[in-house]
Amino acid sequence: MRNVQELFDLAKEVNTKDGGLSLKALPDGGLEIHRAGNKTFPVDSANIAFEALTHYKEFLSACDKIEPIQEHFFILPESFSVENGTITKISPTEWGSGTFSIEGFEGDGYVSANINRTDKILVFGLSTVERGGSYDNIDYHLYATTRGLEAREGAFRKIGDLTYTEGSLLELERVDGEIKYYVDNQLVYTSPKHCTGKMFIDTAFQTQGGQLSNLKVHHQPKVREV
Repeated sequence: MRNVQELFDLAKEVNTKDGGLSLKALPDGGLEIHRAGNKTFPVDSANIAFEALTHYKEFLSACDKIEPIQEHFFILPESFSVENGTITKISPTEWGSGTFSIEGFEGDGYVSANINRTDKILVFGLSTVERGGSYDNIDYHLYATTRGLEAREGAFRKIGDLTYTEGSLLELERVDGEIKYYVDNQLVYTSPKHCTGKMFIDTAFQTQGGQLSNLKVHHQPKVREV
């Protein structure tokens, strides 16, 4: 079995040469890595907690679509743990660490998660590409503070003082190129920007112990009560 670092070393090597790298999801929940269309080795599912590496954007771009398989759904730096569908920041360092989904959606769709604590600072959002673990690099996001939620676009605060509780449902949805922000099924903000391109879950965590659970990508808009 290859460990995570070996996987990334291979990814970096493959993406600087001819061939290409892809991952295949297996029915039993495991993964295989393929090089130039040929299976090279199975990947130990216990080791798919992806470390931060400068070349993993190229690694992502070379991967085939992967269906969400529990914690394998995310690129996870070592500063995070995953248990029973909950991502927890375990590192005491501040901004600079986050998670990014391997799966995304094109066209209309939305992403969702539950926020488990109100005494931590973190961000849940949507981005077209991964740019690092800082909140101001995330295209569209809900910024959770100890005072409430804020709707933001990149570094810019659009609306604040939104109420949330432990377990609140956070959603960002794109319909006809328009991004809408929801908290507990209530529309709180609509971006005036027109957005295109494939979208992914993007998060950033400031404080240790911050948690998000039930993170999901949905490939069609949510049916909402009028």
